Amino acid sequence: MVTQTSMWKYAVQLDKEYTLRCSVCASCNSSYGWLRPIMKVLEISGHGLPWFGFCLPLLFRSYQVRDMDAFNPTANLIIGLLLDLLVSFVIKALVRRPRPAANENDMLMTVAVDNYSFPSGHCTRVAFLFYFFMTSYVIPEYLQLLLLTWTIAVSVSRVLLGRHYWSDVVCGSMIGLIQGIVINWYWKTWTLSDIM
Repeated sequence: MVTQTSMWKYAVQLDKEYTLRCSVCASCNSSYGWLRPIMKVLEISGHGLPWFGFCLPLLFRSYQVRDMDAFNPTANLIIGLLLDLLVSFVIKALVRRPRPAANENDMLMTVAVDNYSFPSGHCTRVAFLFYFFMTSYVIPEYLQLLLLTWTIAVSVSRVLLGRHYWSDVVCGSMIGLIQGIVINWYWKTWTLSDIM
């Protein structure tokens, strides 16, 4: 008789096996190691530092010129990015799932909790960003496709680099979409009198 425990163990084993098979860019010596520089660029594009580095000056500039059309979405985006950091940090600290064996410990600007695998913080972030931009702006179809392609590419690159298991990626993406919904529900709108 199949028990829930044995089904869970089987699912975890499948996750590990398929992740290992797909970690084809985990090192320069991997079967597709020559793609590793591209995967690293995708990794950096989904990292929090560039996003904060872009958004904070934009927020400051929109505050200086009192441009509320730029200030409000940028402020809500920063709140969402902070929520993403908090949620990822808490879940990683609670679950403490080790990264796949294929992972090379060479990620940009990591803290202790980043040694854990579940969920993928890059996936929570890019899924949140995808939802945020799709619901906050009127975007031409070709840019929507580009944004979706980037979101999927960053997510898949996490497994190809051996950074995460497939379950980390799928669950991280779902968490990111939920974060986007939360920010959308609790959207904060400031007026000129609020920031002066």
